[in-house]
Amino acid sequence: MTDVGSSAELARIQNEEESIIQESQEKEKDVKNVEDIEIKGKESEKSLVTGNYQHILALAFAVNEINQNPHMLPNITLGFNIYDTCLNARWTNHAAIELISSWKTRIPNYKCDTQDNLLVVIEELTSYFSDEIQNVFSIYKVPQITHGFSSVEREGTDPLRIYQMAPSGTHQYKGIIQLLHHFRWRWVGFFAANEEILEWFVKEMLPEFSTRGICLAAMGSFTSINYDAEKDGFMLSSITFYNKLISNKANVLIIYGDSRTIVPLRWVLNQKFEQKRHQPTGKVWILTIGLELKNIATGKSWEVQDFHGALSFTLHSNELQGFQQFLQNRNPYSHNGDGFIKEFWAEAFGCSFQDSVQGDVSGHICTGEEKLENLPEHIFPTSVTGQSYSIYNAVYAVAHALHAMYSTIPQTRAIMKGERRICHSWYLNHILKLLSFNNSAGEEVRFDENGELVAGFDIINWVTFPNESFIGVRVGKMDPWAHPGETFSINADAVVWHSWFNQTQPLSECNAKCQPGYRKKKREGEPFCCYDCIPCPKGWISEKEDLADCFKCPEDQYPNQDQTFCISKTLTFLSYDEPLGLSLAIGALSFSLVTLLILGLFLKHRETPIVKANNRDLTYTLLISLLLSFLCALLFIGRPEKVTCLFRQTAFGIVFTMAVSTVLAKTITVVLAFMATQPGSRIRKWMGENDQLHCSLMHPDSSRHLSCMDGHFSPIPRH
Repeated sequence: MTDVGSSAELARIQNEEESIIQESQEKEKDVKNVEDIEIKGKESEKSLVTGNYQHILALAFAVNEINQNPHMLPNITLGFNIYDTCLNARWTNHAAIELISSWKTRIPNYKCDTQDNLLVVIEELTSYFSDEIQNVFSIYKVPQITHGFSSVEREGTDPLRIYQMAPSGTHQYKGIIQLLHHFRWRWVGFFAANEEILEWFVKEMLPEFSTRGICLAAMGSFTSINYDAEKDGFMLSSITFYNKLISNKANVLIIYGDSRTIVPLRWVLNQKFEQKRHQPTGKVWILTIGLELKNIATGKSWEVQDFHGALSFTLHSNELQGFQQFLQNRNPYSHNGDGFIKEFWAEAFGCSFQDSVQGDVSGHICTGEEKLENLPEHIFPTSVTGQSYSIYNAVYAVAHALHAMYSTIPQTRAIMKGERRICHSWYLNHILKLLSFNNSAGEEVRFDENGELVAGFDIINWVTFPNESFIGVRVGKMDPWAHPGETFSINADAVVWHSWFNQTQPLSECNAKCQPGYRKKKREGEPFCCYDCIPCPKGWISEKEDLADCFKCPEDQYPNQDQTFCISKTLTFLSYDEPLGLSLAIGALSFSLVTLLILGLFLKHRETPIVKANNRDLTYTLLISLLLSFLCALLFIGRPEKVTCLFRQTAFGIVFTMAVSTVLAKTITVVLAFMATQPGSRIRKWMGENDQLHCSLMHPDSSRHLSCMDGHFSPIPRH
């Protein structure tokens, strides 16, 4: 049975490859053997990115370790081919066809010649051509391992055949958000490598930025630069992009792309445009995985001072035991099978090899005595980079998968050719997706359900020097799989900022923060990060910066003059310790005692005619009211409490009113007594003792109702 769609795609690629077979035969080097490793390269017409040579060495180092380990794959030797695709789609397809063909042919499915047993394909730094070569390798179910980083989430790919030696892109975005939140950068710019990344960011991640209070000052993609236009159109688009990049007020710019994005970025920043409206100022560049300063050819003359203090997310790395010794043993004369080492050596050390054909040598001759560890960090890093660490783990993932396969498959099911066992690549898919192991650095390596590495990121601070060299310093990390609260950490004191900021932490805000005593008011038609600051209303305060609302002080406090905090009200009260308070207390007690003595006399002589003639019941009421009135004065002395404040006014009002009412009743009684002596007067019937007492109680009762209806406290204003 034939898959029509896959066959048609394979035929298309074959037809395209036929047009470059002649070109490839002229440029391709012969395959040479060294240390049971096969490295195939081609001459490059461009300057080398010398730092990437470490990726080749990491691959060779891992394979050598595995082949020398008798317990990993006994009686099995791993080998590999390396193809330099020059970031070209045609050369990538050319390499894919050659990998599934017989030796020195480009005819897939031709089994009549010697053929390598292809197990896994480890892709290049970028993922641009991953989907294209998947159309080829999916036919043969060959797993693909990307040691780089996918700029956007893949859709429609088979997770059983593509494995990414890097965490998910969503995790990197969340790491960027945590970085912005840590330094309180809320006004940033975002520029992507292409429109696809920009659209994915707007759709998937921009809401996350907004949720965390981060606004975008500007957005754009490098594809807005029209490289295909005439000179004037190209320069105009470049100037427009440059002004958009530099003119925004954000001090923090996020550049999202891969290893190729750094080239147009540095080109735009270093061009001498006559129409530039804005001169470069200090910016904090946040670079994503793969977008590193070292991904520029050493032969190019670029100014790197603009990137001083940049922060970048890189793949997590760790030192590998024995790798430094492996680097020190590299020599262009003793490793003839390495098709890249001479070109790298000449570029890195600025020397030339003796040309046996022409006999001409430019510059000094490469002796082989040069040491890699003496090279500057920006030319060749000797410490393990994130990409090299990923390649190392990718090779070991394949080795552990093979080990698991040979350990579980019964011998009768193994396919034998003489004494050689053949492993089919399709079977590795079922093992890789469940694989978990610890590498030589002691770190766990495994994939999640989407085929992405369960790992974190390192945060690198790039420091540049006047001689155009630079170095990356690890200042933090982000591990999405760590415990909550431990996913992000950074040593802010170790970060070196751009000289524009005088080594103080940069700010990146749409406007200055609202100071205490003010609140925010959103500007119409602008992002929520842009607002005006207006004073708090009278009687209200704001204690912190950037508060959206002011609030009122408690009842026992009042705002200060700047309305930045509440001041406790000073309690002023009459104390027993003060002379006035003590005098009033003594006076109240003295009058109370006198009143009590008079009341005792009246009670003692209550049956005498003079007491009866004085209307003894009203007299008792008057004396008791006066006694209580004098005692009520004691409620007004001492620290006021809630109960006493409510009780003292009510009690004094009722008691004193009763005393006045009693005096008034006695006066009225005297007047009525004279009027009642007249013959036939009807007033006599109102002269009973009960009637007099009721009249005297009517006044305090009405006063009590008025007090309940209209309290003694002012209403609390409601705003």
